[in-house]
Amino acid sequence: MDLEMLLGHLRTTMKKYFTSNQLKLLLLVSILFSATAFAVEPPIAVPVPISRPQQTPPVRAYQASTSAFPDNYQVMLTVNDKGGQPLELSVVIASKQFNVTIGEQNLNFSGSVSPEEEGGGVVIDYVVGWETSVPSGNGASQFRSSAQGSVRMKLAEEVQVFRAGSQVARISIKKIEPSKLK
Repeated sequence: MDLEMLLGHLRTTMKKYFTSNQLKLLLLVSILFSATAFAVEPPIAVPVPISRPQQTPPVRAYQASTSAFPDNYQVMLTVNDKGGQPLELSVVIASKQFNVTIGEQNLNFSGSVSPEEEGGGVVIDYVVGWETSVPSGNGASQFRSSAQGSVRMKLAEEVQVFRAGSQVARISIKKIEPSKLK
Protein backbone atom coordinates (compact mmCIF):
# COMPACT_ATOMS: atom_id res chain seq x y z
CA MET A 1 0.00 0.00 0.00
CA ASP A 2 1.39 3.36 -0.95
CA LEU A 3 0.84 6.61 0.96
CA GLU A 4 -1.92 7.94 -1.40
CA MET A 5 -3.96 4.80 -0.96
CA LEU A 6 -3.49 4.83 2.83
CA LEU A 7 -4.62 8.47 3.10
CA GLY A 8 -7.66 7.77 0.91
CA HIS A 9 -8.64 4.83 3.07
CA LEU A 10 -8.20 6.97 6.20
CA ARG A 11 -10.45 9.74 4.74
CA THR A 12 -13.16 7.24 3.84
CA THR A 13 -13.08 5.60 7.27
CA MET A 14 -13.14 8.91 9.10
CA LYS A 15 -16.11 10.18 7.00
CA LYS A 16 -18.05 7.07 8.07
CA TYR A 17 -17.63 7.81 11.79
CA PHE A 18 -17.34 11.61 11.98
CA THR A 19 -19.34 14.52 10.59
CA SER A 20 -17.66 17.32 8.67
CA ASN A 21 -17.60 19.63 11.69
CA GLN A 22 -16.16 16.90 13.91
CA LEU A 23 -13.40 16.25 11.37
CA LYS A 24 -12.53 19.96 11.29
CA LEU A 25 -12.43 20.06 15.08
CA LEU A 26 -10.29 16.91 15.21
CA LEU A 27 -7.88 18.38 12.65
CA LEU A 28 -7.65 21.66 14.59
CA VAL A 29 -7.00 19.87 17.89
CA SER A 30 -4.33 17.64 16.36
CA ILE A 31 -2.57 20.65 14.78
CA LEU A 32 -2.66 22.59 18.06
CA PHE A 33 -1.47 19.57 20.03
CA SER A 34 1.42 19.01 17.60
CA ALA A 35 2.38 22.69 17.72
CA THR A 36 2.42 22.78 21.51
CA ALA A 37 4.35 19.53 21.69
CA PHE A 38 7.07 20.99 19.47
CA ALA A 39 6.98 24.40 21.16
CA VAL A 40 7.80 22.97 24.59
CA GLU A 41 11.54 22.66 24.98
CA PRO A 42 13.00 20.13 27.33
CA PRO A 43 14.71 21.72 30.33
CA ILE A 44 18.43 22.18 30.01
CA ALA A 45 20.34 20.31 32.68
CA VAL A 46 22.71 22.68 34.43
CA PRO A 47 25.07 21.16 36.96
CA VAL A 48 24.55 22.75 40.35
CA PRO A 49 26.98 22.03 43.14
CA ILE A 50 25.19 20.38 46.04
CA SER A 51 25.96 22.01 49.32
CA ARG A 52 24.54 20.79 52.56
CA PRO A 53 23.65 23.59 54.90
CA GLN A 54 25.86 23.41 57.91
CA GLN A 55 23.78 22.81 60.97
CA THR A 56 24.90 24.21 64.21
CA PRO A 57 23.98 22.25 67.26
CA PRO A 58 21.16 23.93 69.11
CA VAL A 59 22.57 26.03 71.90
CA ARG A 60 19.97 26.42 74.57
CA ALA A 61 20.21 29.53 76.62
CA TYR A 62 20.23 28.87 80.33
CA GLN A 63 16.86 29.50 81.89
CA ALA A 64 16.40 29.64 85.62
CA SER A 65 14.19 26.78 86.64
CA THR A 66 11.43 27.04 89.17
CA SER A 67 11.69 23.31 89.78
CA ALA A 68 15.13 22.98 91.32
CA PHE A 69 16.43 19.61 92.45
CA PRO A 70 16.88 19.12 96.20
CA ASP A 71 20.53 18.15 95.54
CA ASN A 72 23.35 19.21 93.25
CA TYR A 73 24.53 16.93 90.46
CA GLN A 74 27.66 16.88 88.33
CA VAL A 75 27.06 16.03 84.65
CA MET A 76 30.25 15.09 82.80
CA LEU A 77 31.13 14.52 79.16
CA THR A 78 34.41 12.70 78.52
CA VAL A 79 35.83 12.38 75.00
CA ASN A 80 38.71 9.92 74.60
CA ASP A 81 40.87 9.76 71.50
CA LYS A 82 43.20 6.79 70.97
CA GLY A 83 46.66 7.86 72.09
CA GLY A 84 45.54 11.34 73.19
CA GLN A 85 44.57 13.01 76.40
CA PRO A 86 40.88 12.71 77.29
CA LEU A 87 38.84 15.90 77.14
CA GLU A 88 36.54 16.28 80.13
CA LEU A 89 33.70 18.75 80.37
CA SER A 90 31.57 18.96 83.48
CA VAL A 91 28.93 21.19 84.95
CA VAL A 92 27.28 21.22 88.37
CA ILE A 93 23.53 21.65 88.23
CA ALA A 94 20.57 21.97 90.59
CA SER A 95 17.96 22.33 87.83
CA LYS A 96 16.89 20.33 84.80
CA GLN A 97 18.76 22.22 82.04
CA PHE A 98 22.47 22.64 81.47
CA ASN A 99 24.73 24.20 78.84
CA VAL A 100 28.52 24.35 78.55
CA THR A 101 30.37 25.96 75.65
CA ILE A 102 34.17 25.93 75.42
CA GLY A 103 35.35 28.42 72.78
CA GLU A 104 38.95 27.35 72.27
CA GLN A 105 37.90 23.73 71.69
CA ASN A 106 34.80 24.71 69.67
CA LEU A 107 32.74 22.38 71.83
CA ASN A 108 29.18 22.65 73.15
CA PHE A 109 27.48 20.27 75.58
CA SER A 110 23.89 20.97 76.55
CA GLY A 111 20.77 19.14 77.60
CA SER A 112 18.41 18.37 80.41
CA VAL A 113 18.20 15.90 83.28
CA SER A 114 15.02 14.28 84.57
CA PRO A 115 14.44 14.15 88.30
CA GLU A 116 15.86 11.11 90.06
CA GLU A 117 13.63 8.05 89.74
CA GLU A 118 13.13 5.25 92.24
CA GLY A 119 16.21 3.08 92.17
CA GLY A 120 18.55 6.02 91.50
CA GLY A 121 18.10 6.34 87.73
CA VAL A 122 17.84 9.51 85.62
CA VAL A 123 17.24 10.29 81.95
CA ILE A 124 19.64 12.70 80.27
CA ASP A 125 18.69 14.39 76.98
CA TYR A 126 21.92 15.69 75.46
CA VAL A 127 23.34 17.59 72.49
CA VAL A 128 27.07 17.61 71.79
CA GLY A 129 28.37 19.91 69.05
CA TRP A 130 31.87 20.64 67.81
CA GLU A 131 33.77 22.32 65.00
CA THR A 132 36.66 20.77 63.14
CA SER A 133 39.16 22.92 61.28
CA VAL A 134 40.38 21.36 58.02
CA PRO A 135 43.26 22.96 56.08
CA SER A 136 42.32 24.07 52.58
CA GLY A 137 43.94 26.07 49.78
CA ASN A 138 42.98 29.46 51.25
CA GLY A 139 43.53 28.76 54.94
CA ALA A 140 41.15 26.47 56.79
CA SER A 141 37.51 25.47 56.51
CA GLN A 142 35.32 24.93 59.56
CA PHE A 143 33.02 21.91 59.64
CA ARG A 144 30.33 21.65 62.29
CA SER A 145 29.15 18.31 63.65
CA SER A 146 26.76 17.28 66.37
CA ALA A 147 25.23 14.30 68.12
CA GLN A 148 22.11 14.21 70.22
CA GLY A 149 19.99 11.69 72.04
CA SER A 150 18.58 10.49 75.33
CA VAL A 151 20.07 7.98 77.71
CA ARG A 152 18.66 6.34 80.82
CA MET A 153 21.32 5.70 83.43
CA LYS A 154 22.02 5.23 87.11
CA LEU A 155 23.86 7.78 89.21
CA ALA A 156 27.66 7.32 89.22
CA GLU A 157 27.39 5.25 86.02
CA GLU A 158 29.23 6.14 82.80
CA VAL A 159 27.52 5.44 79.46
CA GLN A 160 29.14 5.55 76.01
CA VAL A 161 26.86 7.76 73.89
CA PHE A 162 28.71 7.83 70.58
CA ARG A 163 31.86 6.81 68.72
CA ALA A 164 33.40 8.61 65.76
CA GLY A 165 36.44 6.78 64.41
CA SER A 166 38.94 6.60 67.25
CA GLN A 167 37.02 9.08 69.40
CA VAL A 168 34.60 7.80 72.05
CA ALA A 169 32.26 10.01 74.08
CA ARG A 170 30.81 9.06 77.44
CA ILE A 171 28.35 10.81 79.75
CA SER A 172 28.16 10.35 83.49
CA ILE A 173 26.20 11.93 86.32
CA LYS A 174 26.70 11.82 90.04
CA LYS A 175 25.14 13.41 93.07
CA ILE A 176 27.41 15.86 94.88
CA GLU A 177 27.35 15.73 98.62
CA PRO A 178 26.84 19.14 100.27
CA SER A 179 30.20 18.88 102.05
CA LYS A 180 32.05 18.70 98.68
CA LEU A 181 30.67 22.01 97.42
CA LYS A 182 33.01 24.11 99.59
